[in-house]
Amino acid sequence: METYWREVRSIEEEKDGEEEEEEEEERKSMDEAELEEAWLAEAGLSSLVTASSPDKAAPLLSTLTRQQAATVRTRLDNYNQTLKTRNKQPIRDVRDIFTEVALKIKIKD
Repeated sequence: METYWREVRSIEEEKDGEEEEEEEEERKSMDEAELEEAWLAEAGLSSLVTASSPDKAAPLLSTLTRQQAATVRTRLDNYNQTLKTRNKQPIRDVRDIFTEVALKIKIKD
């Protein structure tokens, strides 16, 4: 019986560890987005952060040297990718999906 409870505690600790890792990744992505946004604002390019499409950034980037434009594009791409990752919906567990289907079937019967 002691082995059983040890295994239960081990599973719970593992689950807690996974949740902490997810929270840490979210904080890290928030930090990255904030850093990129701050860098662009400091460079006077905060309008690129609010631009809804890359086409709006083209006239502004055309005034920069190639290397400067490449750096800004890299920062902007990193910022946008970080936001996409942060706003991505979590993957649903298959057990949740089939539980909902089973409940719907029970209700219809």
